Amino acid sequence: MLVRAVLGPHDRVHPQHRFARLVSEVLANFEVFFLPQP
Repeated sequence: MLVRAVLGPHDRVHPQHRFARLVSEVLANFEVFFLPQP
């Protein structure tokens, strides 16, 4: 996921990005469970 790729390396520098990355994880899980797979 692009957001996760962008925020990951900055996680240690910007603690708020930890929350953003957590949100990206939740969104990824939402995609997996609720969107139809090919």
